[in-house]
Amino acid sequence: MKSWDKINNQEGLLEKIENDEVLAVFKHSPRCSISMAAKHRIEDADKLPSEISSWIIVDVLEERPTSQWLAEYTHVEHESPQLLIFKNKKCIYHASHLDIKPDLIPVS
Repeated sequence: MKSWDKINNQEGLLEKIENDEVLAVFKHSPRCSISMAAKHRIEDADKLPSEISSWIIVDVLEERPTSQWLAEYTHVEHESPQLLIFKNKKCIYHASHLDIKPDLIPVS
């Protein structure tokens, strides 16, 4: 998997959403064992959609305002861990907790 890009403000995240054709955003809590497991599941996946140009990680503890903004922007209730996939500026997929499975990530 490509390395994580850390975004620490909503302006930077909005810029990525508006400029990347396909983008993955992972809302992560480093204090949560389920979040750590989901993160490792993504990092250790044999195959991830090649169409995803950026993998963004948002630390929900350090960047609570950015995380909350993302929930409001997407109209997807905040959870952690949570994976959101954006395509052409729209959130096309979201999963949280144990439902985060790399082999189920759609891009079409």
